[in-house]
This record gives sequence, C-alpha cells and structure tokens, in this order.
Amino acid sequence: MIEREIKMKLKSPSLNDLERELQQRSVPIISTEEQEDIYFNYKYRNFKQSDEAIRLRKIGNKYELTYKGPKQGSFGKSREEITISISNTDIPNIRIIMERIGLYETFIVKKLRKNFKIEKFIISLDRVEGLGEFIEIEGDNVTEDELKSFSEHFIRDFHIEGEVTNTSYLELLLMKNGKDE
Repeated sequence: MIEREIKMKLKSPSLNDLERELQQRSVPIISTEEQEDIYFNYKYRNFKQSDEAIRLRKIGNKYELTYKGPKQGSFGKSREEITISISNTDIPNIRIIMERIGLYETFIVKKLRKNFKIEKFIISLDRVEGLGEFIEIEGDNVTEDELKSFSEHFIRDFHIEGEVTNTSYLELLLMKNGKDE
C-alpha cells in the first residue's frame, strides 16, 4: 500500500483551536491515541541512506510493526508502507528476532494524536514531544492530485498557517538533537 500524506508544522491556529473548529463543524473524531514509535536501523544497510524505516509502534496496549519504503512522488510524502499488528505478549520475542537479524533500536518518538475523518481523508492533530504541534492529512487510496486538492482546500478553509515538510518526525528529532542515526 502507498501511504500519501502532507505534514505541516503548525503556526496558527493552535491545535486546541483547530480541534474546537473541527468539532463545531461536526467533523467526526475517530480516535485519540498516545503513540510511542521505536525506530530501528540495520547493521547491514543504513536506513537513513536508503530512506527506509522499521518502526515498532505502541498505541495503548496494542503494537504494530511497520516497514516504510523510500519516499516517492512530487507532492507531500508518498511511500510504501506495510504494517502488521502484533500481540503485546509477542513483543519480547519480536525484539529478540530483530536483534538477531541485525536490527537495533535508534530513537523513540512520542506523540499525542487526535484523528478526524473527512470523506477519504484522515486529519491528524499531533503534539510531538520535543517538536511541537503538527497536522497530518492522509488520504485513503487517493492520488497525489486528490491529496493536494483536498489539503489546499482544508488549509484555506480552516485558515491554517504553517510550514509543509516532507521530513518525518524521526528525522526532525534527529536533526534537532544533532544525531546522525
């Protein structure tokens, strides 16, 4: 599956104000999640150089293991993403397997995410520990043009100001902390 999204570092309005506006317009909230993303690198291939990622995500008592392929496309961030759900009782063995094949933990990204849904799009309001407030707009089975059109309309309609970035939260945190993993 190709994930297509646009990410924006929010300047205004605040996430609280945007959330209130979404609720006033009866945009349904579909989830509130505390996420902890543990990223791994591979001793036989540097994922930073190959623009790939292996992530173990904890959401409450649930876990997902995700492979993210290199970024592609010209608008926003599009990349192959393969995710599997993992039982929390399997986590110790998954971590042992990963270690045995050469994967090692590099960084943890923590965020509070509130997800809203408009048509085929998920609007995520993210408070990322150490980075601040962001909006992600992700399309479910959409083209780049559909994502671009919806995003531009949404940003204009909600009077959003900010900086669009193709850089992942992991990359932003690594740059901020002066790390090269």
